[in-house]
Amino acid sequence: MAIDPWAYRLQPYALTTRVTWCVFIAAVVWMICRWHARRRGLVMTLFLVTQVGPCLPYLREALVTWLREPDNPMWFFEFLWFALFTFVAIPISIVLGSAAAAGRTERSALS
Repeated sequence: MAIDPWAYRLQPYALTTRVTWCVFIAAVVWMICRWHARRRGLVMTLFLVTQVGPCLPYLREALVTWLREPDNPMWFFEFLWFALFTFVAIPISIVLGSAAAAGRTERSALS
């Protein structure tokens, strides 16, 4: 049996798609909040529900898989990374995109 030496090492290039997705979401939220400044809360809520909600079934499945094999650290880290991405990175990118649009809108209204 041949063992891949890179199989159990941290691979930073795997994070680029998640970081790119967060930047894309922040940019879309920023644009929509610029167009509809008064409905910023609604835009944030809709994006949070549509981005976090579909991830919940996979999180449940990942948690169950990790609990079935608690001795395997790969399941734990897979669950941990996906949970951090779902509950931290995505919501922060949505809030930052909205806050950037709100700051820009308030500054232009004062001018």
